[in-house]
Amino acid sequence: MPRAVVLTIVVACLASLGSVAMTYGVYLVIGLKEPRVAFTLATVCPLIIAPPLVYWSFRKNDRIAALNQALAASNAELAVAKRSLEEMMRKDGLTGLLNRTAFFAAIDEALQSAGGCLLMLDIDHFKAINDEHGHAAGDDVLVVVGHALAAALPSGSFAGRLGGEEFGVFLPGIGIGEALIYAEALRQRLGSDIGTRSGLGRPVTVSVGAAAVDKQGDIASLYRTSDAALYRAKREGRNRVAAGGQIPPC
Repeated sequence: MPRAVVLTIVVACLASLGSVAMTYGVYLVIGLKEPRVAFTLATVCPLIIAPPLVYWSFRKNDRIAALNQALAASNAELAVAKRSLEEMMRKDGLTGLLNRTAFFAAIDEALQSAGGCLLMLDIDHFKAINDEHGHAAGDDVLVVVGHALAAALPSGSFAGRLGGEEFGVFLPGIGIGEALIYAEALRQRLGSDIGTRSGLGRPVTVSVGAAAVDKQGDIASLYRTSDAALYRAKREGRNRVAAGGQIPPC
């Protein structure tokens, strides 16, 4: 039974009890001497007491309902704001990709059900871009890379900005051979996209290091192996893909 109905019944009962008490009091005081007056008062008293109390009850119920509705709306707004804040805390503010913490947390979750491959990407000669064209131009390059990575992700994969000009892509459920094919296509696509969309008027390339990991493999070892492969690609001339080893399960 709704609370408003229960409250109304309670108020009506209290009003009836009050009327009975008042009627009894009237009879005790004047009932024996003035029976007509006593009868009139006994009839009128319930009509005087009950309506205001019932009206007050309904008004109070309406106010409670309005307050509950406002509270529900506020809770819904807070829930939306909370989800938005949580999402913002997971994202890199410049590129819109996952930030470093969220990226590695997502890898850890993915490895609970399957292995995969980690690609580490680094923009070649990024410092020179900042020095020659300014940091705003460097930010534009980072934004272009972030958008290109997001657009090129296979289903179920995810990307993150790990810091500076370094990015990561995790490809769940695939082996190193397939990952290298994807990495090479990605390297070529990024070079083309950065050159045409950044407005630098010069080619920009990326180096990629790749490493595979088994289900429930060690993330720290995976990161070190792919990072070592990335720096080998840079030592060997940049603008290329290099592969690391296979990380076994923990």
